[in-house]
Amino acid sequence: MKRLSHIDADGRAQMVNVSAKPISVRRAIASGKIRLQPETIELINKNQIAKGNVLATARIAGIQAAKQTPQLIPLCHTLPLGEVTIDLVTAREGVERTAACIEEEAERRKVVAEWRAARRRLVR
Repeated sequence: MKRLSHIDADGRAQMVNVSAKPISVRRAIASGKIRLQPETIELINKNQIAKGNVLATARIAGIQAAKQTPQLIPLCHTLPLGEVTIDLVTAREGVERTAACIEEEAERRKVVAEWRAARRRLVR
């Protein structure tokens, strides 16, 4: 069985060193469905939910969650996001959603270059 990269030889959690990894553009896509009562779907479609536009609120929440991923997932590296899209569509049985995140390659290159330069200064 392959060893987990976030666990060292003594079984302790560790942050993985990714400094030697080549620069790349990454894209993550997630999708899901939320089942709702037909009456609720109708209220959403007519924008008659008492607390406001639930799809707009869900879109904002999804974008904020993508931006906060390193705080939500232990040992997750911070990745500068260039784009986050949240598509929400009401369907017969509920709401279908697709979320996509694209890492900002130019910003990542800048951050990595600055980090590597600072690291070289410390090593000397």
